[in-house]
Amino acid sequence: MRFLPIATLTGGALVAGLFAAGDVHAAGSAFCNPQPVGSRLEVECVNNDPGPATTDVLGLCTNLVLIAPRDQRMDPHSTTHITFECGPGANPVLWRADAKTDLQQLLDNQRELQRDRDRDRY
Repeated sequence: MRFLPIATLTGGALVAGLFAAGDVHAAGSAFCNPQPVGSRLEVECVNNDPGPATTDVLGLCTNLVLIAPRDQRMDPHSTTHITFECGPGANPVLWRADAKTDLQQLLDNQRELQRDRDRDRY
C-alpha cells in the first residue's frame, strides 16, 4: 500500500499527514495481491497490459515448507488466482508475490545491462 502526503488548510492551521492510497495500478501494469487464509496462501494476480505477463511468488510456511511454484504466464488483460497449501497445522509466515509484464521485464533487463556497462567503464 502506498501513502500519499496530504496537506489541508483548516481554520487557519495547516494540517498535514499521510493517508493510505488504495492499490492503484495503471493500465500496462501487472501486480499480485497475496493474502494468508488459514493454512493457505491465496494470491490474485492481475495483468492490465495488452501483452502477456509472468507471476513470481515465493513464501515460507511455519512447518518450513517452501512456497516456490514455477512462474505462471498470464494472458493480456487477465486475472489469475493461485492457492498454496502449507499443510495441516501450518500457516504461511513469509511471502512475496509479484507480476511483471513482458515490457516491464524487458525494460528491467535493459536497465541492468546499462548498469553493468556503466560499472565496467570505471
